[in-house]
Amino acid sequence: MGAQCSKGQLDKILNYIDIGKKEGAKCMAGGERAHLGGALENGFYLKPTVFVGHNKMRIFQEEIFGPVLSVTTFKTMEEAIEIGNDTIYGLGAGVWARDGAVAYRVGRAIQAGRVWTNCYHIYPAHAAFGGYKQSGFGRETHKMILDHYQQTKNLLVCYSPNALGFFSAQDGGRGRRVPAPEGPQLRQGRPRRPPPFLHRRTRRKPCPIASSSRPPPSRSSGR
Repeated sequence: MGAQCSKGQLDKILNYIDIGKKEGAKCMAGGERAHLGGALENGFYLKPTVFVGHNKMRIFQEEIFGPVLSVTTFKTMEEAIEIGNDTIYGLGAGVWARDGAVAYRVGRAIQAGRVWTNCYHIYPAHAAFGGYKQSGFGRETHKMILDHYQQTKNLLVCYSPNALGFFSAQDGGRGRRVPAPEGPQLRQGRPRRPPPFLHRRTRRKPCPIASSSRPPPSRSSGR
């Protein structure tokens, strides 16, 4: 086990170990600073530590960022899922099971951005990575991250010179709302053709900024 990055981090981990002991967790291994002697005697080394307790303890709920493992037990699959989700974090989780159906159900139920099944700490370059809850938002290392660098625009274009929709042609498109006629109305004569921007045979002028090499849209010769 390598050294900690600083004396401050080492002291923080030792403080959590002391908290675990005071909360009643049983220290099964480690629990103290490692003295390697010689040139490494003053290094920031810590013995790998294993605690046995319950999920309400701080050493279970808070991130220690050190070689400290907190272990608890469960009797049913539902209890295991409840324990796994009883946290404000949700970056990664691991599930081990011989039954494939159980492994799938638990993996779906665990609230974490990445769930390893019968393995751990595998990082495929193309797999989305990110957390739930207070473990962050968004995803990395996946094509979906490109959406964060783009904006979606909905451009609705009408090619008619007359105002359409809620505005009358007599209004000139100045924005006055035309009230609907009262009572049932029946239009006589030939049915009105749809607006030009909805008609299949509408003639469209090419975009002035479009490439001149693109052929113009085809026109139908029939009526």
